[in-house]
Amino acid sequence: MKRLLFSLYFLSNFVFAQTEILYSKSFQMKNIDSLKLSLKNVPLDIKPSEDNQIHFDFKLEFENFSDKERISFLESIKFNEEIIDEVINFDVKSEIELNRTHAFYERVTDDELSKLVNGVIKNYMVFSLKRKSKKEILKKYRKGKGEDYEKFIRLKEKVIVNNDKKLIKTFFTIRIPKQLNTTIDLKAKQCNLDFNELEFKNLNVFVDGGYLKIRKINKSKLTCWNGSVFLGEVDSSIITARSTTNILIGGIANSNIIGEHTKVEIGEVGEYNDIKDFGSRFYLYDFTDSFKKMNFKGEYSKIYFYEPDNDYKLRAYGNTSVFKYGEIEAKVEPNKEQKKTHMFGVKRKYKKPYAGELYFDIENTEFNLKEFEKKSK
Repeated sequence: MKRLLFSLYFLSNFVFAQTEILYSKSFQMKNIDSLKLSLKNVPLDIKPSEDNQIHFDFKLEFENFSDKERISFLESIKFNEEIIDEVINFDVKSEIELNRTHAFYERVTDDELSKLVNGVIKNYMVFSLKRKSKKEILKKYRKGKGEDYEKFIRLKEKVIVNNDKKLIKTFFTIRIPKQLNTTIDLKAKQCNLDFNELEFKNLNVFVDGGYLKIRKINKSKLTCWNGSVFLGEVDSSIITARSTTNILIGGIANSNIIGEHTKVEIGEVGEYNDIKDFGSRFYLYDFTDSFKKMNFKGEYSKIYFYEPDNDYKLRAYGNTSVFKYGEIEAKVEPNKEQKKTHMFGVKRKYKKPYAGELYFDIENTEFNLKEFEKKSK
C-alpha cells in the first residue's frame, strides 16, 4: 500500500502578495487509477490536459484586502490530500462560499437589488416560456452562466458594509488527459462546477447546491440536490434529482431519471429512457430519429409534452389526473378501486417515419399535450 498525506494550512507567508497560490501539483496518469474529490463552497473547472499528467492548480486574487483580512480568509480554507493505492483523495473546504468572482460592496440599494433580480428573472423566463430545440439548449449551455440564476438568490447574503469595494477571484482548475479512463468520484456542497470541455465515462457525482455544467456523460451516475444542472449529452446514465432548480439537458438516450420536486427540460429524447417522478415539472421538447421507447411514471407531476415531428404512438393511464390539449381539458376522477384508467392515447397515422412509443403511468398529475408547433432555431 502506498500512502501519502498532506495537510496544508495558510500562515503568515501568504500575507504580502495579492495573488495567493494555495495549491499546485501534478501527477503522472499511469500512477493514478481513480480520483475522489470532496468540495465545499469552492468553484472548480475541469479542463483537458496538454500532456499525460493530471494537474491541480488553486489560487486566489485579492483586491483591497488588508494583510490581516487576507490571513483570516485564507485560514478559513483547508486542504487534505491522500494517495492510497493509486487513488487520489482530494478535499477542499471553505468556511466562506467562494465564487469565481466574489465582490463585497459598500452598499446595494433596494432599487439596485430590484433591477438585478428583475433582469435575471426576465432573461430566465423568456428562455423558459417557449419550445426549445436541442440546438438552442446547447447554445444556452455553452454561453449561459449558471451563476446568474444563483446570484440574485444569494445576493443579500453577500452584501456587507465596507468603505471600499473588495474583490476576490478564485481559480481552481484540474486538468486531465482527454483519454483518461479512470473513475472520477465527486461530492460537492454549494459549489459552482464547470466541466464543459470534456466528455466523461464512469463519473459518479453528488452535488448539493450551486451549479454543474458537463459537456457529456456516459455510463455515469449523477445525484443532485438543489442548485442548477446543465448537461449537453447524457447516454447510458442515471440521474437522480431532488429539489433542483433546473436541469437542462440537450439530449438523452438509454438512461434513467428519478426526480422529486425538480424542473427538467430535455431538448431531444433518444432511444430507450425511463423516468420516475414525484412532484416535478418535465418539458419533453423533441425526439431523435433513433427514438424507440420512453416510460414515464409520475405522481403529482406536471408534464409538458411536445408532439414529435414524426409519427408516434402514445398511451397514458392515470388516476385523479388532468389532461390538457389546446382548448380541451379532461379530468380523471378517483374511483373506489383506486385503479388507473386509460386516459387517452395517440395512434399511429402511418404517414410519416415512426418515432416510437411513449407510455405514461400517472397519478394526481397534469399532462399537457402541446399541439405541433415549429421549433425555435
